[in-house]
Amino acid sequence: MWASGGALTDVSLLYVPFMAGDAAHPVAAAPGRYARAGAHSLLAGKGVTATHQRVQAPSGVGAGVAAASLAVNHGVRVAVRSAISTARLPIVLAGSCDAAIGVVAGLGGGRCGIVWIDAHADFNTPASSASGFFPGMSLAVVTGHCYRELWASLGGRPPVPEQLVVLAGVRSLSPPAEARRLRNSAIHAIPWKQGRPQGDIAAEL
Repeated sequence: MWASGGALTDVSLLYVPFMAGDAAHPVAAAPGRYARAGAHSLLAGKGVTATHQRVQAPSGVGAGVAAASLAVNHGVRVAVRSAISTARLPIVLAGSCDAAIGVVAGLGGGRCGIVWIDAHADFNTPASSASGFFPGMSLAVVTGHCYRELWASLGGRPPVPEQLVVLAGVRSLSPPAEARRLRNSAIHAIPWKQGRPQGDIAAEL
């Protein structure tokens, strides 16, 4: 994955054209746009060897958004594990934040942290969310706050401890219950205001 001089040499571009398991949602087209714009060629021009793969979802998944997302994330987990096993850095281009569930699950059982860069915390649970929007619970899933059976079905990796999470860029928390959840957590949150961080990102990292 890394040359002796520290240069990146091998990556695996993983395209996940789904929005919470829905391939027909308009946002699901976003990963394909990176491909058509020449992401592979751009890396090659920098001396980086890149493979590319489109993650597929199995047919006949259960009903509901969580079930559809789980089906896609099984594919994400396998693709990430495969990239790592061949010493390639997986770069996942997805249509929504819930793909992070499969990415973290694919890292295996070793210690890891998360740098989550988003205007939204995605730290809701079914109990706190006003809309029930599943991608808005993604960070809560990987830190063990909800959908524990779904998470366990993705290989049984322990949830990531809150103190190993840096949330940068957050500026939109909804509803107030999410703001309270984040405030009471051990997550290192760095709010954003008028395009600038309201804290020392380097120190948190």
